[in-house]
Amino acid sequence: MTDPVKRGDRLALQLAAATLARLTINIGHRMLYPFLPAIARGLNISLQTAGVLMTARAAVGLVAPFFGPASDRWGRRRMMVAGLATFLGGAAFVVVFPRYPVVAFGFVLLGLSKVIFDPSLHAYLADRVPYHRRGRAIAFSELSWGGAILVGAPAMGWIIARWGWSAPFAALVGMGLIVLIGLLVTLPRDARPPDDLASAPSFWLAFRPVLRSRAAVAALAITCLAMLANELLFLIFGTWMESSFGLSVSRLGLAAAVIGLAELLGEIGVGGLVDRLGKRRSVAIGLGLTAAGYVALALNSAGLWAALVCLFALFIFFEFMIVATIPLVTELVPAARGTMLALNLASSSLGRATGALIAPSLWMMGGMLWSGLAAGAITLCALGLLLKYVHDR
Repeated sequence: MTDPVKRGDRLALQLAAATLARLTINIGHRMLYPFLPAIARGLNISLQTAGVLMTARAAVGLVAPFFGPASDRWGRRRMMVAGLATFLGGAAFVVVFPRYPVVAFGFVLLGLSKVIFDPSLHAYLADRVPYHRRGRAIAFSELSWGGAILVGAPAMGWIIARWGWSAPFAALVGMGLIVLIGLLVTLPRDARPPDDLASAPSFWLAFRPVLRSRAAVAALAITCLAMLANELLFLIFGTWMESSFGLSVSRLGLAAAVIGLAELLGEIGVGGLVDRLGKRRSVAIGLGLTAAGYVALALNSAGLWAALVCLFALFIFFEFMIVATIPLVTELVPAARGTMLALNLASSSLGRATGALIAPSLWMMGGMLWSGLAAGAITLCALGLLLKYVHDR
């Protein structure tokens, strides 16, 4: 019989290795936002053309459902390793062939790596951590999201200033190789061998349990709406702060760090509270406070510091809500956990892509007032869906 203490120590080591791997992927994901102008200059393209890179990378999230059944059938570890290997390939393409078409392909691979890795990691943790403690484990892995912009983005900015726009991708290749070795050493091999697929359901049948669950479909809609609302704000907050308060590029970087710190605190809050409050209740509280934060930001007229305080509080609430959603989603369709998590990621990508299309027009029509009020209204719709259709197990 396995010693529970030793089993817990092994799981803690596996969680640490997987979180470091996810931190590397998230740095590659999040550093692109503040340094997109530098990348555009390095490639000798316009900022609008560089925006196509971001669109292509975000659109990859829509293929996430095709990888969810793969995680359920072929194993979590195998898919996490595949995701990290895809990340290494994308970063290496940017370093070795720094030309726009090849860089575009590299960006697609960077986006694809997150699509493969994240649902597999969450499913891996859900398989091994009881539901009443799952929020803390997933929250720990989510520290890699806030940490990526709080620590990773400034580090990558320092590297760009000294060695050029493509140098951070070389650093990410080195980091990726180290964490890949860590994953291979710490994570146990998947129980099912690669060729043991005869008894597994067909690819398309894997979606049936999710689509038949009203709670699961509602949860997917909630994720989509929450991400859409957030993108309405996140896409234009730099433009808003620059035009309204005259912030320089360096000070915009500090504003981004404020968001990173807020996200980190939100993730810590999930680790400490979600298992005690309950997953559904935590998501409901987060949605309500996030909606209030959007409205407060829209109506702010007190100046820069009030705007920064509103942003700080808003992203604490938003990150708390999003991270609390993950353990709730893991138990809605346990028989198709990897598929459900992949569909949830696809819903997130759909929401962000839709928000990215709407945000500029909304900003041009009514500035932060319209953007903030629209984000608040959409978030309240998500709250209504949660209260009506989704229940804690």
